[in-house]
Amino acid sequence: MDYKKFVLSYYKNAMQGVHIQRIRHSEEAKKPHSHDYFQLYYVLGGSLLHSTAYGEAALSAGDMFLLAPGEIHHIKQTESMELFTFSFMPDILGEANETNRLAVNFLKNAPRAFDPCTKAAVSSAESLVVKDLLEKIHLEFSEKRIGAGEVIRAYALALIMIFARNLTESIPAVPRGDETAARIAHCVEYIESNFSDQIELVQMAKACAMSKSFFCKSFAAHTGMSFHKYLNTCRIRAAIRYMEKGYKITGIYGLCGYNDFSTLYRNFKKITGSSPREYFGEERSHSGITE
Repeated sequence: MDYKKFVLSYYKNAMQGVHIQRIRHSEEAKKPHSHDYFQLYYVLGGSLLHSTAYGEAALSAGDMFLLAPGEIHHIKQTESMELFTFSFMPDILGEANETNRLAVNFLKNAPRAFDPCTKAAVSSAESLVVKDLLEKIHLEFSEKRIGAGEVIRAYALALIMIFARNLTESIPAVPRGDETAARIAHCVEYIESNFSDQIELVQMAKACAMSKSFFCKSFAAHTGMSFHKYLNTCRIRAAIRYMEKGYKITGIYGLCGYNDFSTLYRNFKKITGSSPREYFGEERSHSGITE
């Protein structure tokens, strides 16, 4: 299967759980892959079309994008692309304390709290701060002076908080108390554990004791996507995991919560932007995936 999982040690010059590079072209990024670290993109110029199991995101100068560990992704196309990629292990900021609690909690919840295709656009004024932070991290990383790791972590804390703030502010606010948040969180956990069952929006809204419209608004505010997109995303991510193990796509639709193959196929293309064959590549002589 044309799929690769990267670990941070893949970068020969990685140091203390971090790596940063300023790139204009990367062939490996054009093939579906995942990694065991977070990866933050910041586009300096040009544009790119970034694809994950959640769908596609068009990125241009000033956009930030955070990939959580384990997310399969690739760059579908580029145009005069120039960007920073800052890779870091989940524990880069250490245990939560009074100075880093918000950033640590954001990273802890990032894989579930936000659609990885959601980009955080920063203002022209703040983009100068982001670019400066990345350039400082790049300089510390390149020179590897005494205390470079600690300095990088300090800059990384500011960078992550700017990303988290801009991403959070981009989500429409919906009045929600602790009880509403708890109900939606329980609903999300139920979906992730039971996505193969027949789950209906009305059923979930009723279980949360909410009207259909308020449930939809609250669910989107808490997860960053609609109920149906979240449910289908969970199912397509499961399909990808099955296919990684060599299962034929024609035989897993029931395991992923669909009544027929055509619905799975249609949603796979809708969520990922590609057919299974396009998503995983053409070299599949040892793969069980068929269409």
